[in-house]
Formats: sequence, C-alpha cells, structure tokens
Amino acid sequence: MMPDVKKMYNALVSQGKTPKDAAKEVQQRTGMSAVTGKPINKSLYGSFSKKTGKVIGISQYGSD
Repeated sequence: MMPDVKKMYNALVSQGKTPKDAAKEVQQRTGMSAVTGKPINKSLYGSFSKKTGKVIGISQYGSD
C-alpha cells in the first residue's frame, strides 16, 4: 500500500514544521516526493548522457 504523502506532509506542517522541513521529512521516511507523490529518482546524479556520452551532474563546465 502506498503511503499518503500529502496527508503526512499536511500533518507535519500542522505540527509547526516549515513546509521545506516537512517535505524533507516525508521524502526521507517514504522515498516519495511530497510534491508529486512519485518515487524519487536516486539514480539520476552521475548518470551518463546517451546523446553526448559524458557524465551528467558532476562537472559539465570543467574545474579551471
């Protein structure tokens, strides 16, 4: 059964947490986005681009 992230988020906000902190906590507990309710894509960072063959997300512009 899927957790109801909106209810969890609203409950945390009503307890006095800031919206940002409530969203972080919901995402940490469930692994779901508090905004969309969909699973968070953890494999995106550092993945290869099929178009260019370069690594995305680490340093696209160089370090110099």
